[in-house]
Amino acid sequence: MQPRTTGEPVDDREYRQIHEFIDDEVDCLDSRDYDGWLALLTDDIRYVAPPRGFYERGHERRIGLENPYLDETIGSLQIRINQQKDAINTVAENPYTFVRRFVTSVRARRSQIPGEYQVRSNALVVRTRPTDQIPQLVSARRDDVLRRVDGQLKLAARTVYFDHNVFHTGNLAFFV
Repeated sequence: MQPRTTGEPVDDREYRQIHEFIDDEVDCLDSRDYDGWLALLTDDIRYVAPPRGFYERGHERRIGLENPYLDETIGSLQIRINQQKDAINTVAENPYTFVRRFVTSVRARRSQIPGEYQVRSNALVVRTRPTDQIPQLVSARRDDVLRRVDGQLKLAARTVYFDHNVFHTGNLAFFV
């Protein structure tokens, strides 16, 4: 986890709220309720997917030293969503692809910042394009920061570490 993590685990009530937040987020994305998903984000969200390199054993693994696959803020996420909502603006999702997300191995810790949680999970995205017979699989680890805003949990940061060095998806026009 990130350095701000105290390592103190959350209690059962907090864990259930965090897990329900994740389930709600997945439901919004899988059903293309992008306005609902945006409502789950903080105004200062940072959504990043740095590249990962694969190196021989014994050599240092470099993460985040090259240009990221994604480096988004609330403004750029809104632009991407507007493009996906209107088929005229994109060919990547015209026609729509079918996307299903599976999030597992959710671990949560309290941050040193009151009201924030460090959440690590694994995600599998199954994407089926209408023109392809074989579904595309994308797996990743997600490191999230969830923050309480007016009593509600919101996603304040997500770092996605894809388990791929080459993507066979044609594009990354989906959210993990």
